[in-house]
Amino acid sequence: GAGGAAARGGRASREEVGRVGSLDQLYGEPWADKVERIRRASPHGRRSGWALVPLLSKANDDVRQEVFVMQLLRLLERAFPAPLWLRPYAILSTGPRSGLIEFSPDTQSLHALKRLPRFGSLEEHFRDHYGDASSPRGAAARHNFVSS
Repeated sequence: GAGGAAARGGRASREEVGRVGSLDQLYGEPWADKVERIRRASPHGRRSGWALVPLLSKANDDVRQEVFVMQLLRLLERAFPAPLWLRPYAILSTGPRSGLIEFSPDTQSLHALKRLPRFGSLEEHFRDHYGDASSPRGAAARHNFVSS
């Protein structure tokens, strides 16, 4: 995804997880589980069109440039078919220096990964969580990361 996010991909077995810990420890509660939990708790969860959208609030930053970039990504998405996968996301400028930005659920930014105490390199992260690059699962995870 945008911003260098390392996507969850398929789940690793406990043996595959290795030294860093489970993917749930790394990424938190899976987004689909969170949506279902909140839907059940919400008095409006059964309404048609109900959705939980992952947003972050951005302050002291002009997000209008990011709106332009997303418009450009939508154009490129139509011009360049697979295997390049672009996922434009919603951005709402709420003022000249603030806005709401949709983020991709079940992802972790590279910056956040680097702040983990046991993070060594992106290559180690993929090997620890998805398996060796020669395994089908490891190869798929790497392909998905490079294509996003």
